[in-house]
Amino acid sequence: MPVLNDIDPDRLSFDHHRAYVSAPKRKRKPKEKRQEPQVLTVLEAAEFFALSDAAIERLISSGELQSFKVGGARRITRKAIDDYIEKQSTVKHVPTGPAPSLTAYRPRQRGRNTSKSS
Repeated sequence: MPVLNDIDPDRLSFDHHRAYVSAPKRKRKPKEKRQEPQVLTVLEAAEFFALSDAAIERLISSGELQSFKVGGARRITRKAIDDYIEKQSTVKHVPTGPAPSLTAYRPRQRGRNTSKSS
């Protein structure tokens, strides 16, 4: 295969040289936006959450993340993932009353037991 420097431009015809230098670029089709899958495998869900597959399995077995089986394969719906995220992002109840007093806190005494035993 000839290298570009090895080609003698005098031996090339004008048309050949022009085609070699300025070949028309192909127009590419715009990439279609891929739809997100509605059903994910455990590995895909783990990748989505940036967790291990074992962590996803624990969430499934604890009931925090809903899933179903197809044959022997576990699948997680996009809605189940959205529901899990919604549950995790809801604000927990914050007490509105006065702050608890720290005077009730009594540190544990260390050292020998000073109580008398009979």
